[in-house]
Order: sequence, then structure tokens, then C-alpha cells
Amino acid sequence: MNYLFCGPEAFLKEQAIKRLKSKLLPSSLANQFDFNLYRAGVDSLEDILSCAGTVPFAAKSRLILIKEIDNFSSGDKEVLLKHLKNSSKHTTFIFDSQKVADKDMFLKKLATSTKKINFDKPVGYQLDRWIRDEASSLNKGISKEAVSLIRKSAGTKDLNRLRMEIEKASLFIGSQKEISKSDIEEVADKDADEDIFKLIDAIAAKDVRKALDIVSNLILRKVKPYEIIGLLAWRLRNIPTSGIRGNSLRFRRTKKNMENLLSADLAIKKGRIDTKISLDLTILELCR
Repeated sequence: MNYLFCGPEAFLKEQAIKRLKSKLLPSSLANQFDFNLYRAGVDSLEDILSCAGTVPFAAKSRLILIKEIDNFSSGDKEVLLKHLKNSSKHTTFIFDSQKVADKDMFLKKLATSTKKINFDKPVGYQLDRWIRDEASSLNKGISKEAVSLIRKSAGTKDLNRLRMEIEKASLFIGSQKEISKSDIEEVADKDADEDIFKLIDAIAAKDVRKALDIVSNLILRKVKPYEIIGLLAWRLRNIPTSGIRGNSLRFRRTKKNMENLLSADLAIKKGRIDTKISLDLTILELCR
């Protein structure tokens, strides 16, 4: 079965992709060698279809994710539609589009050969349920007042940002069982959230000076070290892998990065090293 993911909500798509990978690629070996990520308009359709014809190495089906599917040329779109009529049973495609399928002729045609799933940002009671579910996934309850406070800020934030707020509150309360409104208010810092994203971008660009400057600024504004480490760890866990060779390298680097963050967290909590020095050393490692 092939899938068509439509709509703007990237966080929900990533969760769905993880579930499919867990189902179709149950082993780490399969995850490394039988998953491929491509971008339409960047990678050639010829290369993608060549990969699709390759027998999977460690799974029953090769999983191929194609992002920004709308960027294929009109000719490539026709070739792809024809290919899907006789596609290999050993390959599962996930086609990703920001658009609504019902308003695009190509996506309408693609939907006839795939299972179409829409990913829109939840609103109202659906958003409330999503907030509670995310807290539950962290083994925490959350009060109605806290849910309401998060919902009120949802208009200017995507689900990825909301998830980060819930995770920050979860880290903040430690062993407590329920996140309260005051906990959300305590950890909320819009400017700090923006800087965390800038820090992630700086690390990805291996811009050591900029990354260290951002960390210094966060510390001066009294953002807790565990918040910085926790948010970086969450982001690293959710970096999608790509390509057969890239998979293996990304897997090792991500594992190493997580180990660095864990070591820094333990060192800070046990007082073995100055907080700022520990964070700076960790940033240097992440930027390597």
C-alpha cells in the first residue's frame, strides 16, 4: 500500500512516518538500509524509481518517502502515475504534499493509487485531546487550566512548538505526576523558544561561534540548562534520516549526539563540572 500525506501539519506527519517505519522496518538494520528520503525537484525521478526497483535488504518492503511531491515537473508527474499502476509489491511509497488533495488535479489522481491522509492542525476539543495525549506520552497528567493556557497560545505556534512547551513543563516538574497552569507559565518564554530554534540551526550549520553566543544569551536570561539540553535532545531524536548511506552515518551521529547530551545533563545534575563549561563543550561536540 502507498500513502499520500496532505496538509500543512509537519509534526503529525513525522509521527505517522515513525509509526509506519516501526511497522514496516522493525529492525535497526532495516531502518538503515530499507528507508530512503527524497525531495521532488531536487532528486531525479529516475533515481527514485531505480531505488524503488531495488529488493529490500532486511525488510519485506522498502519504504520510500518523497517530500514536496508537487515540485515534480508535469512530465515526471505523469511518469509517476503510470509507474504506480504496476509498482513493485516490495516497495511502499509515502508522498508528502503541503496542499489539500481535493484542490489539486495531480493529487486527486495520485489519491486513486494511494491511501490519502490529511494532516491539519487540530482545533477545539481535538487540540485539547492532543495536548493531553502528548502529556500522557511523557507519563504526565495535565490540568484543564494548563490545557487551556497551551490552547490559547496555539494560534501562533505549530504542534512542534506546542510539544516542546509540554516537554519543558514535564522536565520542569520532575517526579510530579501532573502539569499545572503555573508550571506552563513558569517555563514559557517565547524569546527563549525562538533562540532554541536558532541554536538548532546554528548547530546544523556548524556555526560554533553563533551557537555559543546563543547558549550564553539563554543562560543570562536564566533559561535552565536542563531545558536547553532537553529541547536539543528532543529535536535530535526527531531528525529524519535519508538515503541508504546517509542513514548509517546519521544514525551513528545522532546516537553520539544523544550520548553527549546525556553526559552533559548528568554532569550538571551531579555538579561535576560548571554548567556553562559543560554546555559549551557539548555544543562544540554537536557542531563537529
